[in-house]
Amino acid sequence: MKHLLYLFLIANLLVACGGGSEDSDREYRPAPAPEKEPDTAPEIKYGFVSTFITDNLSQEYNEVWVLLKEIYVDDASGNKVELYSNPQGFSVNLSELVSVSQFMAGVKLAEGTYSNFTVELASSIKLVDNANQTINAALSADDNDVQVNVTGELTVTADAMSTLTLDFDLAQFTYDVDTNTVSPVVQVLDDNESRTQEAELHGTVTHVDANSFAITSERLSQEVSVSVSAHTDLYDEDSNSSDNDISLINEGDVVKVRGIYNVDAGEVDANRIHIEKDDAASSDNDSYYEIEGTVVSFDGSTLEVDIRQASFVPESDTLIIANVTNANYQTGALDQLANGQWVEIKGQWDGTTFTANYIYIEGALNRSEQDDQVYTDQYVEVEGVVKSVDGSSVVVNVSRSEHSSTITVNSLITLDVSNAWYEDGNTSCLIVGSYIEAKGALTDSAMAAKKIEFKGECGSFEDYQYIDSEQDDSGVNDDSGSDDGANDNDGTSGSDDGANDNDDSSNSDDDSNYRDDDNDGFDDNYDNEYDEVKGIITAVSANSITLRVSKTEGFSVSTSTITIDITNSYYEDGTSRNLLVNTFIEVKGYWDGVTFTARKIEFD
Repeated sequence: MKHLLYLFLIANLLVACGGGSEDSDREYRPAPAPEKEPDTAPEIKYGFVSTFITDNLSQEYNEVWVLLKEIYVDDASGNKVELYSNPQGFSVNLSELVSVSQFMAGVKLAEGTYSNFTVELASSIKLVDNANQTINAALSADDNDVQVNVTGELTVTADAMSTLTLDFDLAQFTYDVDTNTVSPVVQVLDDNESRTQEAELHGTVTHVDANSFAITSERLSQEVSVSVSAHTDLYDEDSNSSDNDISLINEGDVVKVRGIYNVDAGEVDANRIHIEKDDAASSDNDSYYEIEGTVVSFDGSTLEVDIRQASFVPESDTLIIANVTNANYQTGALDQLANGQWVEIKGQWDGTTFTANYIYIEGALNRSEQDDQVYTDQYVEVEGVVKSVDGSSVVVNVSRSEHSSTITVNSLITLDVSNAWYEDGNTSCLIVGSYIEAKGALTDSAMAAKKIEFKGECGSFEDYQYIDSEQDDSGVNDDSGSDDGANDNDGTSGSDDGANDNDDSSNSDDDSNYRDDDNDGFDDNYDNEYDEVKGIITAVSANSITLRVSKTEGFSVSTSTITIDITNSYYEDGTSRNLLVNTFIEVKGYWDGVTFTARKIEFD
C-alpha cells in the first residue's frame, strides 16, 4: 500500500512538471527573472557661467580697496559651489569699476536657477575720501573674514553661456566712525544693466590660428579664444620686442591678456598681450606685482604714481617708482613719460619700494609703430566733440589737449582710428556729437589714435547738433575776450567779467550759508545724498550753464538739456574759466525738478 502511494505521488509530481504529457520532450526552463527597474536619475547637464564684479557710484570716497577671497553659490541641495577662489585675496579698488565689469572666473555649473550667493572678503578695507584722507578700517570688529550673503537670480541653461555680475554698491556702504567698521552691500546686477566687460587672463597658449589663439587658465573651466587685431599691443619678454604681430605667439607660451570679454562668444578682444619669458612662473603663479594709475610727477628719473589699481593694497595713495630709467617699455618710452598719463607697471615690491621691470603707457605706440613713420609728437591726448566720421577718419573739435604745443582749443583735428581700441564702447558709438578722449601720436596731417574713450554713454549724443565755438557777442562763450559778463573761451584769465571765476580752493564770497569745513568741495549744510549729471556744455552765462545730458545718477529728466546753477560750485581739475561750450563735465549737486544746483564740477 505504501508503495502504491509512493508511485502515485511520483506520478503527480511528473505531471506537475510536464512529464508524461505530450510536451514531455521539452527542456525545463525556469521562469524569467523580473526586469530590473530602469535608472530614473536624470542626467546632469551643465552650462558655462562667467562671474564679474562691478561697482556703483560713490559720492563719498575716491578709492575703496578690498581683498576678495571667495565667491560661492548654493545649489539645489544647499551645498556651496565655488565660482571664484583666491585664498590670498584679490586686491581691487572698487571705485575703478563704476563703468566696467571685471571678469573674475568662468566655471561649469549644473543647469537650473540659482538665487543665493556668498561673497567672502578679508576684514581689512581702505577708504580714501574726497579730501584724499586715508581711512584704514575693517569689515568686522574681530578682524575675521566676512561673508556677505547676496540674493538674486542666475539662470543656467545647458550648453549655453550665462553671466553673474555682482555689484558692490558703494553708495550704500556705511562707515561707523566709533567702531571704525564698514558695512558692505553687494547685489546681483540685472542683465539689462550692461557695462563694458573687461578681462585680464593669465594662462598658457594651447593653439594658435591666423588671427586668434586659445589659452587655458586656472580661472577657467574651458579654453577661451583671444583675438588679435591691428589695435593689439604684443610684448615679448624674451626678445624685448613689441608689435601687433600674432607670429610672436607660440603654443606653450605663458601670456597675460587684457581686453574686452565677449561672453556669448567666449572670446577676448585683446588690446594688450604680454608674453612671459620661458623660465617665467607657471600660469597659476604671477611673476610680478602690478600697479596702475596716473603719473603725479616725473623729473626725468623719479616717477611718482597715484595708485588706482594694484595686485596688493598700497599703504599710501601714491608710490615712488624705482628703476624707471632701466625698465623695458611695452609702449611709449622713457622720454614720453609725463604728468597725467595712465601707466601700468610690472615689477618687484618689497613692502617699501616698487621697482619697475616693465612699463606700459596707455595710448602710446609700441616699438614697431614708433619706427613706422616720423611723428611730430610721439604722445598726445585730446578731448572734444566729434564733428564728422568718414570710415576710419574722424574730425574732432578740440576742447582740451595735453602733451602737444601745436594742438589748440577749438581747433579741428583729424584722427586716424584704424588701429585704435575702444573703452566703454565700440565703433558704433563713434557718431557726430560724441564726446571722446583720444590718445596716440601726432603726424603732420593727422593723429594716429591708439585708444578712444567715450565720455558719455554710447549713443547718448546721437541727436546732438554740433555747436560752432564762434558765437556772437551775446554774453555766451565767445572768443573775443570782451568784457561781456560771460566765461570767455580763450582759456586765459581775462578781465574781471563778473562770472564765477573761483578756483579749486575757494568759493563765492556772497553765499553765507555755504560751509565746507572738511575741505571736500561739498556744502556741509547738506547731507551726502548728492545727485550727479554728466554731459556736454552747450551754453555759458555768468551764473549758469546749459548741459546736454549724457547720464544722470539719483534723478531722471525727460529733456535733453538742463540748466545748472554754478553760483557756488567748487571745481576739480580746472576752474570756471574752463567752462567752455563743447566741454564734457561731471557735476554733483541737487536737482529740484527744474534747475540743477552745482556743488562740485569736475573736468575729466
